[in-house]
Order: sequence, then C-alpha cells, then structure tokens
Amino acid sequence: MLRSIVCLMILMSVSSVEADMSESRLIADMSESRLIAETISRESSGNFDEMVAIGKVLRNRKDTGWYGDSYISVILSKSQFSCWNEGTIQEERTKEQLDNAALAFELSSLKSDFPANLYHLADMKKYPSWTKANNVKRLCQVGAHIFYEERR
Repeated sequence: MLRSIVCLMILMSVSSVEADMSESRLIADMSESRLIAETISRESSGNFDEMVAIGKVLRNRKDTGWYGDSYISVILSKSQFSCWNEGTIQEERTKEQLDNAALAFELSSLKSDFPANLYHLADMKKYPSWTKANNVKRLCQVGAHIFYEERR
C-alpha cells in the first residue's frame, strides 16, 4: 500500500512538472500577437467590453514602461496576469475566442479616455492591498473585473 502511494505521488509530481514545462514551451513559442490574444481571452470572463478594457490595460502598461517596454515583458511580468501564474490551469482557447480577443485588443487602441493599468476580479473575498493605496483610483467595473488607475 505504501509503495502504491509513493508511486502515485511521484507520478503526480512528474505530470505537474510536465504541465509546467509544456506551458512554458507554449508561451515561448507564441508570437506577440498570439500572447496578447491568449492573455485577454484567458483573463476575461468572455464579456467583449471586458476584453477591450483588459486590452487597454495592456496598452497603458506598455506605454508607461512601468511593467516593461514590450507587450511580452508586460504580460510575463511576475504575478501580473493570473492566467500565467504558476499552477494556473486553463482550457485551450478556440479560434473564435482568440479572434474576439484580438479584435478587442485592436479596438482598445480607440479607447483613449480609459487610464486603467490595474484590475482584479470583482468577486474576490479580499481585494489586493494595492487597492487602498493613495495613488490608486478606482475607475469602474466592466464584466467580472474592477479597473483602477495607478498614478506614479
């Protein structure tokens, strides 16, 4: 019995490492536009306005340079987008989902009056500590997320 449990634990840890490695390979093999579409699609609840807002956050973060000078560096900044956090498992995205996310990102360039650069899920039991900072202003809720502007 103990041998079976040990074998099961080893198999579980190997499959976990393989899953992490395959996710890393998936990210490394993506073009910037694909990574953007994957991020928007994975972060959103499927609401199109929400996807546009997330796309604008990506644009605002890149434009300020606070999180990197490319979309790839912005997206892959540690712990910034939960869909890429270690241990997050998500379903494969369909072509339609990725196409909608890509369109949302393109349309986000027209949204010049939306200064959001932070957001979190609205249904969190405890909001992130940064939401209480003096330089962070709550803007609005779009879909399943609340959006904020951080001023530096």
